[in-house]
Amino acid sequence: MRKITLRLCMALMIVALCSCGKPSDGGEEPPVNGGSTEQPGNSDNPGGGDQPGQGGDNPGQGGVEFDPEAPVKWISEVLEFLPAPGQFVNTTTADMAAAKRLAYTVEDGKLHAGRSTVSLGGFGGYIVFRFNHDVVNRDGVDFVILGNAFGDAQYPQYSNSEPGIVQVAFDANGNGVRDDDEPWYELKSENRAEEVECTGYEITYYRPDDLSAISDISWTDNFGGSGVIPTVEVAQFYSQCIYPLGGYFADGNVPEKLVFRGTKLKNNAKNMGGDGEAQYWTHETLSVGYADNFSDDYDAVVGNDPDTRGGNKFDISDAIDADGNPVALDKITFVRVYNPINQQCGWVGETSPEICGAISLTTEK
Repeated sequence: MRKITLRLCMALMIVALCSCGKPSDGGEEPPVNGGSTEQPGNSDNPGGGDQPGQGGDNPGQGGVEFDPEAPVKWISEVLEFLPAPGQFVNTTTADMAAAKRLAYTVEDGKLHAGRSTVSLGGFGGYIVFRFNHDVVNRDGVDFVILGNAFGDAQYPQYSNSEPGIVQVAFDANGNGVRDDDEPWYELKSENRAEEVECTGYEITYYRPDDLSAISDISWTDNFGGSGVIPTVEVAQFYSQCIYPLGGYFADGNVPEKLVFRGTKLKNNAKNMGGDGEAQYWTHETLSVGYADNFSDDYDAVVGNDPDTRGGNKFDISDAIDADGNPVALDKITFVRVYNPINQQCGWVGETSPEICGAISLTTEK
């Protein structure tokens, strides 16, 4: 969360101046309930590029002509979004509207790339999206997920990486939804065995008594652990309830508890400073294979498309099943990203991936 919190801190400064088990399973099911200087990624400035198919959106030219028969490289639809409790929940950085803005729009026959920054909150928070075509498993990179990770100039071995695990699924029956017999497969990272703390991790968050203001959120897990998401330090920036309210749920009701499960990564944050205002939080960069992670692939360009810079690159050939075995997939339809870290970082708040968009490298619909 430091990436967004830093933005707020810088704004306040300007105003002041002016006045678990061994890693094996990869195919985890969705939640039980169903439901320093910033260097952001390039999702806020998607250029045209030269990606085949319908490419980018140059705001100065009012978008590009939309061809409904051609593949669009940008996200076409956000199917699900449920953040876990976190400081940006119930704000415009982590609400349903922000998630929907990740999808491209068509106005007056012009295609416009989606633009947003969406926080997934604490452990388990997730988003599911798709393109207007199946993404083909070709040689090398198949799709890119844009984030806002950046390096740490003071501690080059660290960065602001808040990794998200990526899962994929194929719509085998073509009905447009992921059915129970169409499993999620995790895309494994290069050093997954060293980075995973446990698999089959399940966390339960409990609804606070007061939904009108910020307060700590209690949690328990299936390994006997328990704790709270503390808010005493982030309350200087935010005052709203950080537990997902009715707008995230189809029936408008706020459940008494939220349960998320998945693979849990080892904590990667470190306070290089002291206490209070002396805190300086940074994160270890993990290996290639996570979203919002400042790994070696992050600033690389794929297919001569500049829009792919500022994002992590994914190969469908890295798919594994629930037992950690490789899975051969010719193509995929759905992409799911979730937060695999249960970690608090003082005034910076919870470690949470931010998703800023995605790009398919498939050129035929």
